[in-house]
Amino acid sequence: MEKKTTSAVTAGLITAATLIVLALLLYFTKQHGEKWGQYAGLTIYMVSIVIGISIHAKQTGHSASFGILFSYGFRMVAVVISMMVLYTIASVYLFPEVKSEFLEFNRAAALKLQDKTPAQIDEDIRMLSKNYMILIIMGQLFYYMVLGAIAAVTGSIIAKKSAPQNQ
Repeated sequence: MEKKTTSAVTAGLITAATLIVLALLLYFTKQHGEKWGQYAGLTIYMVSIVIGISIHAKQTGHSASFGILFSYGFRMVAVVISMMVLYTIASVYLFPEVKSEFLEFNRAAALKLQDKTPAQIDEDIRMLSKNYMILIIMGQLFYYMVLGAIAAVTGSIIAKKSAPQNQ
């Protein structure tokens, strides 16, 4: 009887669901702008990929090559990115005050630097507001892609190194 393995899609969906629950908890507790929450999400994301690859390696009897393990991890990354982009699009419409807080934070930071006139800052904030969705999604894509690739490589290395040696 062939042993079943957890698909990368399932593992990615579980990871994405965990990240979305974290994002909602941070939002409803008014902690969504805190750095620690962002770091917690990125840590959960990367650790989930490493664990997913390790589980997949065990389910395949540690016979999968580095390339197969990396591919599995990167498919997880693709699923997580897809789900998080969908969540981001929905959250922009469901929680518009987050955008307002983001713009105000950036306005205050720009005023504090004192390297632009108030008119220049207003123009920058207008441009940021106009392009908010695309900028947020591009930032997400970049961070999730880079950190996901790092986690997939790390997970693949760990899984190959932890494979039991034939005696």
